[in-house]
Amino acid sequence: MLGDIPHHSLNKLSQKYGPIMQLRLGLVPTVVVSTSEAAELFLKTHDINFASRPKILASEYLSYGSRGVGFSEYGPYWRSLRKLCTIYLLSISKIESFRPLRKEEVRNFIKRVGAAEGEGLTRRMKDANKTMDNFLEKIIDEHEQGTTGEQEHHKDFIAILLSLMKSNDGYEVKLDKTNIKAIIVDMLGAAMDTSATTIDWALAELLRHPHIMEKVQDELVNLVGLDRRRKCPGIEMGLKAVQLVLAQFVHCFDLELPHGMSPKDIDMKESFGIVVPRVPTLELMSNLMKGYAFNLSGCFGSRHS
Repeated sequence: MLGDIPHHSLNKLSQKYGPIMQLRLGLVPTVVVSTSEAAELFLKTHDINFASRPKILASEYLSYGSRGVGFSEYGPYWRSLRKLCTIYLLSISKIESFRPLRKEEVRNFIKRVGAAEGEGLTRRMKDANKTMDNFLEKIIDEHEQGTTGEQEHHKDFIAILLSLMKSNDGYEVKLDKTNIKAIIVDMLGAAMDTSATTIDWALAELLRHPHIMEKVQDELVNLVGLDRRRKCPGIEMGLKAVQLVLAQFVHCFDLELPHGMSPKDIDMKESFGIVVPRVPTLELMSNLMKGYAFNLSGCFGSRHS
């Protein structure tokens, strides 16, 4: 029924049955949302109700019974894991400290890319879990025995997880080895899957549309050039400069209601529907504060205006 291009087929079905419809894909009941208004219901208005991912066979075998960050149910346990990963693994300083390791692993990965095996997906997932579990057990044992030579103030993510497992200081849930292995697997999967998949699709689309590829190449030649370094040494300073400029703009403007309206004139009446939007749109006007003057003419070319 869905054919070779399922999103086109689903779009045709939505034109007949509406923006929210339920299908059964084999044994799996599936809700299909086809408009931005309906998507807002699921992803914004009632997002907490739909925040948990469905339990699937892969998460049971490869994420230790869905106890990692990626597949555990939304709640106190998931929030604690998210906080832990954000503080101890995903901070800017931690990410930057892993740059040499990332470069080395990319080189090794490119050398060893090979074709995947054919069939027996469940068996392969179980075998992969055994191999991965043995590897993670060895790494965790090394950390517990102190054979990694880590200094106290240079703990890596696994060492931090183990210390939290032993102390459980300030967290609502108790971590054990299985939880730690599930978190590590999720971090590895997220690092390899999310960005890589998007880049693969983007490159595939560029190859399918050569005229778009030519525009991208021309843009790179015009903006980057062919004789410059591939990494800009001043990128960090440039990003900081952008933040400071935006922060300065925030201080330069006052936000006021349009057409001389006062806060008493705001109509907060809601329009009935699946989503309840306000009837009149709420608008704010930015007025330049006294003492500030900008001459922006000539700052941007016509192509960016």
